[in-house]
Amino acid sequence: MINRKALILKAAIAAVTAIAITFIQVHNGMVGLLAVLSFATGILAAEVWDALTSGDSMLKGTVLRVAGGMIFLIGALSYASPGADAFSVFVLDTMLIGYALTAISLFRAYKFGWGSPDGRDNIVLAVVHFSLAALFALDKYPEWSSQIKSAEAVAQDDQGRITKVKMSIDAGMMKDRLTLDYDWSGAPNKLSFSLDEADLLTSMDGIYSIKSIDADTTEVTYELEVSVSMPIPPMMRQKAEKSTIDAALTQLKTHLEE
Repeated sequence: MINRKALILKAAIAAVTAIAITFIQVHNGMVGLLAVLSFATGILAAEVWDALTSGDSMLKGTVLRVAGGMIFLIGALSYASPGADAFSVFVLDTMLIGYALTAISLFRAYKFGWGSPDGRDNIVLAVVHFSLAALFALDKYPEWSSQIKSAEAVAQDDQGRITKVKMSIDAGMMKDRLTLDYDWSGAPNKLSFSLDEADLLTSMDGIYSIKSIDADTTEVTYELEVSVSMPIPPMMRQKAEKSTIDAALTQLKTHLEE
């Protein structure tokens, strides 16, 4: 069964983080990132405490190995990159902790039983978190999307989220160098973007919508509308938009399943 004390501890960590963000005098990318990192670290600590007090030796061993391995990896990477800037280090730390929490949630789902209510809750938590991590890592898009040849984050908001990206795309008929502005106001369920500037495109508006369907399924909907400076028949433009959407969703699905 789920440890109710651990749930209370996690809720308290979330509340403290929210209060700190609300009342702190300085708001910038580093402060926002530190808040997320502190929250993730607190949740991981709660997971470790829960495992240590659970009386389940398999759960205890697994959680300690995952947490210990993550800490060792963070230390090794920090040692190997002594000149890295603090922001990049904190981003990497947050990602690694997120992946550790995903692994722990999946193991808990296995322990509870994939089909049990608690198991399904943990599966949904793991899948949604991993989906968001992959989707919102904007500068990592070229790693899973063949249509995006390069991507460079050039601006962030006061919470450390990327708000402007320069990229080059090659999606059949649509080949261009462009800059996109990202809107996080609908997060975590929606991420939208619009064109800032480009060589050929005159407008480009898109929306990623994320919805948890059940324990085994997370639905990602991608909407895209593009206009170009040269005259193109509407049917050809719509075909290009559809092929871009289909390819992006297929490659995102493959990336997440891997």
